[in-house]
Amino acid sequence: MKISVYNFQPKNHRESICWDIAKSLKETDMRFILSCLNKYGIHPIEEAWGIIREAQPGKIQDPRKYFNKVVRDLGEKQKKQN
Repeated sequence: MKISVYNFQPKNHRESICWDIAKSLKETDMRFILSCLNKYGIHPIEEAWGIIREAQPGKIQDPRKYFNKVVRDLGEKQKKQN
């Protein structure tokens, strides 16, 4: 079931960070970012957000899709290292 970004109520600081990122990316659903938070922790999410923010404007056609890919890649890399 969809978790609307508009109606989402963060329960802690990590969820608040995810909510801010989702709003900035103009996401409509919190499920993906929350599942990444549960699976990988906050570090890959924050790192991916930093990569997105540092990218040159216009270089990324779909920031949401790119963010999702970067989070997954960083999270999986982190899991392999642990």
